[in-house]
Amino acid sequence: MFLSRLNESRYTTLILASIFAFTLFLQCCFFHYQAFHSILISSLWNDPIDFFLFYLPKISISIIIAAAILLLNNKYFTMVCCILLTLWCFVDLIYIRANNIPIDAYCFTMVGNMDGFWESILLLIYPSDVILLLPCIIFLITICFFKKKVLNLYKCIIPLLTLGFCLDMTSAMLNRNKFKNQHEEYLSKLITETGDDIFPPGANNQTFINFYTPFDADMVRSLYGDMNRYISDYSIYHILIYNLIDVINANDDLNSLNYENLSHFLSLDGKMMRDSTNDKLIILLIESLENWVITPEIMPNLYSLTKSNNILYAPRITSQALKGTSADGQMIVLTGLLPIKNGATCFRYSDNTYPSIVKNFPKKSSCGLFPHELSVWNQDKMSRTYQIADNYVISEEDTIIVKEILNKKDKYACILSITSSTHSPFNKIAKRSSYITPNDMPLHLSNYIKSFNEFDKCIGTLIDEITINNLMNYTIVITGDHTIFHTSLRNELNTYSIYNNLNLNIEENYCPLIIYSPNIEEKTVVEEVVYQMDIYPTILHVIGAEDYYWKGFGVNLLDSVARKNRPISPEEAFELSDKLIRANYFKQIEDSLYSTIK
Repeated sequence: MFLSRLNESRYTTLILASIFAFTLFLQCCFFHYQAFHSILISSLWNDPIDFFLFYLPKISISIIIAAAILLLNNKYFTMVCCILLTLWCFVDLIYIRANNIPIDAYCFTMVGNMDGFWESILLLIYPSDVILLLPCIIFLITICFFKKKVLNLYKCIIPLLTLGFCLDMTSAMLNRNKFKNQHEEYLSKLITETGDDIFPPGANNQTFINFYTPFDADMVRSLYGDMNRYISDYSIYHILIYNLIDVINANDDLNSLNYENLSHFLSLDGKMMRDSTNDKLIILLIESLENWVITPEIMPNLYSLTKSNNILYAPRITSQALKGTSADGQMIVLTGLLPIKNGATCFRYSDNTYPSIVKNFPKKSSCGLFPHELSVWNQDKMSRTYQIADNYVISEEDTIIVKEILNKKDKYACILSITSSTHSPFNKIAKRSSYITPNDMPLHLSNYIKSFNEFDKCIGTLIDEITINNLMNYTIVITGDHTIFHTSLRNELNTYSIYNNLNLNIEENYCPLIIYSPNIEEKTVVEEVVYQMDIYPTILHVIGAEDYYWKGFGVNLLDSVARKNRPISPEEAFELSDKLIRANYFKQIEDSLYSTIK
């Protein structure tokens, strides 16, 4: 009787839309709790304004999505949308746990990367995540009791849709004022402390005062930077709409590319490649290597190498890898470019032309040693792009990879080697390590330390070859592809370290860089914070290839003056590099240089 009256009621659509909107609202809240461990309940009495600003956008976007979907007046379509939105929340939650950034549309092109890494993914799914599924399940059961189509659709839905947009615009304006006030307080404090009237990177007064919309890509990047903060202040569904709009507008700003700004980094009189060279180069990119783990106890072999002569040691390299993680790290080192803003360069722009350190060596004289299938990070195609002649899939066992470096060092002038034994969740080789950690140490920290202790034993063979057998005709670059611990986890682990007097310095979020070369006349230690984009120009200098046409955005770390007088900030380098890659700018440059050679 009740269900019959409900289906015949003039408010049936409004009731169904309200239930659907409430379902989406619950998912927003549950997602936030699972991802960020808070839903700000206590702020209701401690700070009602923050409570209101936190929940209003989650309510408004839930109403908008529910009304828009029901506008099609098909209950089966509504059920499918509910399932897809739930999957979006679930996948995004796992992605945030893995990468500390939300997923975007381009990430779905990287599904092939999961081959061989499912164990790492499954460890990121918690039993409590079932809470994300419950609202969807309850709604699907509820909607089954409604008729396939309902009446009075537009009379109910259009006002509801209008209400949702009004609430969303209200929350946007209130958030704009909040950020404007925070920005002005920040500037006032900064001017008081430094005497300089400067703005934080990527932001200015116009950004905060003149406009605000939760879906404007440039505004979101300049205001938030950290997209998790954007999700926290708005909702997981705002980021979905933001990503869709960002994809549509992806190429809007290419016309603003200012080629005159490149004069410092690009020499049209430079060489595109060298026909011959006596230099030899080995680049070893170590998975997830952070600087604090290089200690006499954990990594004695690598630590001893940092004390050698003919060494450049920069322990505080700021990782600039983005969503391409390992592939981005490889690209930055080999090309001196920074990753694109959205998605992974190796998938979206693998057909582009790129400058490459490898092009400074004769053709057919380079190889890549990889621990996984070449489909991962589109390695096969990118290797050809970087002009790596031969690819070898060795093993996931880094001991074998290090041995292969020594086996192939006489055959190839340039060797790129990638490791994977220390990949998250750090248990591939940790169980073999004899290193003893405290019983109460968090498992991921313990496995991380044990992994690198065991990896240090395999790299010891290479280090012995360098230091004992005098492998002095090679330049050897050892660095991490990216850091691994995210800010919240890093703070937790660092607190544990301090409380237990472990002296691990986990708060430092840096990769190390070690370059061993006969061309480095004396040991150089760079103590200040530098950038991953500095590795490329430093290698060019060490191997004597500074006449290469592309100089990179970074600076030569062996030049103390250059380190203090950067031609471009990291923020500007990201902007310019993104445009250069998307415009395939280096194709026209190399075509021009090649025709000149001919």
